[in-house]
Amino acid sequence: MKKIIKCLTCGKEIEVYPSSKKKYCSRKCAAANQTKKMEASKVSFTCEQCGKEFFRTAREIRNAEYHNTPIRFCCRQCKDTFWGKDRVVITCCVCGKQFLVQQKDVRKHKTCSPECAKHNVHNRQVFNKGIITLTCQYCKKKFSKRVAFVEKSARRGQPVKYCSKSCQKKATGHVKLPTITVQCEHCGKDFQVKTGHSRKFCSQECRLQFAKRNSNVLTCQYCGEEFIATGYQIKHGRKFCSIQCRNKARIVEKSNYAKFQHYIRTSKEYESWRLAVLKKANFCCEDCGAVGVLHAHHKKEMFEIAKQYDFDIQKTLASPEFNDINNGECLCVQCHIKRHPYHKKLRNCKGQFCRREFNPTNQIHDDQGGIKLEGE
Repeated sequence: MKKIIKCLTCGKEIEVYPSSKKKYCSRKCAAANQTKKMEASKVSFTCEQCGKEFFRTAREIRNAEYHNTPIRFCCRQCKDTFWGKDRVVITCCVCGKQFLVQQKDVRKHKTCSPECAKHNVHNRQVFNKGIITLTCQYCKKKFSKRVAFVEKSARRGQPVKYCSKSCQKKATGHVKLPTITVQCEHCGKDFQVKTGHSRKFCSQECRLQFAKRNSNVLTCQYCGEEFIATGYQIKHGRKFCSIQCRNKARIVEKSNYAKFQHYIRTSKEYESWRLAVLKKANFCCEDCGAVGVLHAHHKKEMFEIAKQYDFDIQKTLASPEFNDINNGECLCVQCHIKRHPYHKKLRNCKGQFCRREFNPTNQIHDDQGGIKLEGE
């Protein structure tokens, strides 16, 4: 059932639903009421130029305070007239045109426009106070330098004495490092290097040929295609023909490990190992000694152990690496996060660990006085 209300501006009666928040009969009345509020919130000011009284709304005052620009003038004309009191007339040093500048900026402005300023920079006779001719103290050759550059160098304690860097090196007795003869490790050719240099090959081609000296044909562990690997790559354990195959193999390993760790971390063997690690530390963090929510951290990652046994659940559960208590340490949540600073998948949206946690409030004491976890 509708109810009858009166418009706040014109007083006209209108029908609205009980849940409606309508207060005006039309948009025109709503705008008129808003204008009325603005007129009521106006504050009077006195113009500093003409002395006339003017008004500004609350919104304009807030904007002026936000931009740190106090309200001082009633219009733009009064503002220009007021600031023109302290302006002086100067002449452009390039085109000779006269223009107005504030008294405090007389030393800054010497040109009337950006074009004249750009021309003034390139005009050395005006900008650099002219060019001076000097004589090199080593080769006695005459050379030209800007006066501003010579004065700046003198202030720095570096007077201009030479025409070039080569004359400066010769005059100051610049000594070159002695060279030694080194034999190329690939072709046996002798070449000259400076003292302290660690070059072993005479050219880039010899370096590449030396890297390929022990190359061999391998089979990609993902796609099965044969490829040639250098001795350096074989030494560092290259297994794939390309980066694409390596990335695809890593995706397969991660998917296998995701299925694998679900069964491992819910097994009785894992719970017994985990409880043994916590008992070994007396249910205290081994780093900071905190008591509360505790984790059993693997020193050797579970992923490495699973990969060693080809993600076979039974072999992993029976392996000595998995059941080794010395491979685990008891840590609180914050200390455990420091062990995995880049492991984003171990955390939820709040940055907390999603692993199963040990909470001492959920402990159950058995008949022998020991401690075991719920569900064990």
